[in-house]
Amino acid sequence: MSEESKRHAFPYIQPSQAQKHVTHNETVRLLDVLVQMSAISDQIEEPPSDAQEADCYIIPLDAKGPWAGRTDQIAYFENDAWRYLTPQKGWRIYVETKDCLELFDGSNWKAVVKDIDTSTLSNGPVTDSQKKGFAVRTQTALWSALDDNEGGDSGLIQTLNKDSSDCNLGFVFQTGYQTRALLGQFGSETFRLTTSGDGNAYFDALSVDSATAIVDQPRLPRFSAYTNYDNYIESNTWKRIGINMTSFNDQGCFNASDNMFTAPVSGTFQLAATVTIKALEAACDALEAKLFLNKTTPLRGSQVNEIAPVSDRIYRLQTVVLTGLNAGDTVELQVFSENGNASVVKEDTVFWGHKVG
Repeated sequence: MSEESKRHAFPYIQPSQAQKHVTHNETVRLLDVLVQMSAISDQIEEPPSDAQEADCYIIPLDAKGPWAGRTDQIAYFENDAWRYLTPQKGWRIYVETKDCLELFDGSNWKAVVKDIDTSTLSNGPVTDSQKKGFAVRTQTALWSALDDNEGGDSGLIQTLNKDSSDCNLGFVFQTGYQTRALLGQFGSETFRLTTSGDGNAYFDALSVDSATAIVDQPRLPRFSAYTNYDNYIESNTWKRIGINMTSFNDQGCFNASDNMFTAPVSGTFQLAATVTIKALEAACDALEAKLFLNKTTPLRGSQVNEIAPVSDRIYRLQTVVLTGLNAGDTVELQVFSENGNASVVKEDTVFWGHKVG
């Protein structure tokens, strides 16, 4: 006859054994720990100095002192000393600090999803008793459709409903319980993707008008700027145009004081300019406009020459370029007049651009 049980190593009372109560009491002691197991925490790394009789803990990975090297074991305090149990696959224990049940899968303790009271769910209006909602703490979740053999049609529709257009409806994404993104209809019928870097300031990255389905990217860098004075161009010299006024300037990406655009992020940008130039001398042989990267490097494909005058000695040059930029790169508009002075006409010279979404 074996001296102990196979699964939990409970000692058996042997035939003709003296002091049978010792063996019996040892089994009762183990049962007292194992039955309806409850641990105070699974995060305490060292034995607490104020432990009380029958206190129980799951030893975490980085345990120290007497608990070092006993990861996932159950430590319980008895007769002023710590005793240990090595869990077996299938053991379950309630963890008080987490208010959840954990299961040992043979390698690790894992949280068990709480049962959902399906009696509080319905297809109709929600009653007062159903307004409490429910919370689930788990590693993964799956919604799976019923197939034909199960009475379904192999499809799955999840419906979210709100009472009025000014109510909130959607999904909240958090890090450390601080909101970082919202997806849905918040305060209106417009469908929005909103993000936050700190949980306080929020910005719409994408919005879709519910009535027109028009999509907008409100935070997309874009600008349109112009010059409000005539810019004198000295002969045979490339000169930056004093683009000093903005019609719009999202993200503040155009610096009117420096007359240049600065890419706030890396990406692909479309940049364009319309330049109206007046040749001040009949001897002027050519008028050119070009976009420059970081003040000195011409953007490939951006150079344009005059074609024909719009009126007496007045020419209009237009350029459009699609280019990749790194965050912090600058782009400016420059003009060149060959063998004759010229003047860029105010109000009619425009520099604009935007990031391609």
